[in-house]
Amino acid sequence: LFRRHPDWMVAEDGRPKVCYKAWNKKIYALDTTRPDVLAWLGEVFRTMAAAGFSYFKADFLFAAAMPGERARPVTPIQAYREGLRAVREAVGSGSFLLGCGAPLLPAAGLVDGMRIGEDTAPFWKTRPSAFQGPNAYFALKNALTRSFLHRALWLNDPDCLLLRSSRTELSANERTCYALVAGALDNMIVASDDLALVDDAGRALLDTALRLRGGRAVVRGLLGEDFFLVESRGGRAGRVDLAVNLSDDRRLYKQKAVPPRSAVLIR
Repeated sequence: LFRRHPDWMVAEDGRPKVCYKAWNKKIYALDTTRPDVLAWLGEVFRTMAAAGFSYFKADFLFAAAMPGERARPVTPIQAYREGLRAVREAVGSGSFLLGCGAPLLPAAGLVDGMRIGEDTAPFWKTRPSAFQGPNAYFALKNALTRSFLHRALWLNDPDCLLLRSSRTELSANERTCYALVAGALDNMIVASDDLALVDDAGRALLDTALRLRGGRAVVRGLLGEDFFLVESRGGRAGRVDLAVNLSDDRRLYKQKAVPPRSAVLIR
């Protein structure tokens, strides 16, 4: 597509602008102010919908909002919304559209679900680097601090649960913490393991996370030191109070010990 239509790309000084680099390649962004680009996007997604797909994940959406030269003088956010609207209309209201790697608020009203934090990973690192990258700690923290967006603008996607007990650096406490928080927050639940590596304990943890869903959750302690209380009401599990300790130190809540990097059901 790039070779055939370099003029379809967001530009800088009249030439296609490199938006970012990944997979040892230069990545460019479509200029979604162009009618021919919007028509192409619509055709791609309508074709997939006609083939029977009803769940769509659109990733790296930030590229559509890169500053640069476009066919029409609009802001990057306006261009982003025009492109995302074309995708929404193409897949139809009966399909589920998940935004990912996206400017959050400008996607409101156009997506059904949204990845609201970092990608998770089979390791937990509390110290950010210049580029954090996938990391279970930051993915989980974003799920907690952005919980208020859930069911207000879309369904929050905290990224997948990692349930396997082998080929992972995550401890049992860390895996449990992630799953219980996702469930208590009523978030989207997605598993992403080689299923042959998920043992009975991992399957039981998934069942527990699913049983915790369905309530309306409020998160307390957003200004604290990595210690949170998730209060969920109205779900199948009834009243749920989950103490969440993302820190590296043991905490106490109502005389219950909450080990480091773990979550404990108080009620």
